[in-house]
Amino acid sequence: MEKYSRNPTIDTMLNHASCRKFTDEKVSDEDIAAIFKAAQSASTSCFLQVTSIIRITDQALKEKIAVLAGNQKHVAQVPELWIFCADYHRNQVEFPESDLGWNEQFLVGIQDAG
Repeated sequence: MEKYSRNPTIDTMLNHASCRKFTDEKVSDEDIAAIFKAAQSASTSCFLQVTSIIRITDQALKEKIAVLAGNQKHVAQVPELWIFCADYHRNQVEFPESDLGWNEQFLVGIQDAG
């Protein structure tokens, strides 16, 4: 690949490629814990902490989700399927007086989950 800059961050981004082929090797409990910890430590907009992670390992359910996701076969092939979503319910339960539901908050939640 042609080198465009001497900036390591840009070089890393330019050398990135997505892999959509997975083995059926089980992800270790240690790796799962580390990944969850990293996800929980990610920055959040407006201190809302509204990202929830849904972990799916059931093969039949992954296959149904793969169809709903536009027949993306790799969704059914992964040993671990994690869905990140904006989730304001927890905040509303913990702080019923919260003024939630604004469009800006919705967009912030989507950005954080992404």
